[in-house]
Amino acid sequence: MPSLSLNVGLNNGRKLPFGGGAAPSGIPTATTTIVNISVPVIGLDGLFTKSTPDTWSGLSSYSLEFINGVQWQILLDGDTVGINDLAIQTINYIPQTGWRDPTTITVVA
Repeated sequence: MPSLSLNVGLNNGRKLPFGGGAAPSGIPTATTTIVNISVPVIGLDGLFTKSTPDTWSGLSSYSLEFINGVQWQILLDGDTVGINDLAIQTINYIPQTGWRDPTTITVVA
């Protein structure tokens, strides 16, 4: 008599094709204490120093902050002058791409 085997739930040791998506990337905040941010359209070009895990102090009244646990922003006196639109952001990495408002923002370690 023939037997029937469905192998339900078995993947024969292979990785399944689904996962959690791309990991965050950028400048690691755990090992970096100074970043340079350039925003030519507003004349910003200077060093930002890590003050707290989610705040980096810059020239004059500029700061780089991880806002509400979801997004990096560049602020001037508390007003947003640059915002990052990447879908996956963490306090552990400052993104180097995905910046807008204005369109040309450069962040390097």
